[in-house]
Amino acid sequence: MGSVKNLLDANNAGGGLLGMIKLLPLMNSIMAIDAISSSPSA
Repeated sequence: MGSVKNLLDANNAGGGLLGMIKLLPLMNSIMAIDAISSSPSA
């Protein structure tokens, strides 16, 4: 369990950037869906 916590701590410390990179495609698709749904042609 300690190793898992260490892994999570390392992920939070150095993985903040990694998490952002992983979230970029998700955020891009959310923004794209937002733009499509709010466009008058939809």
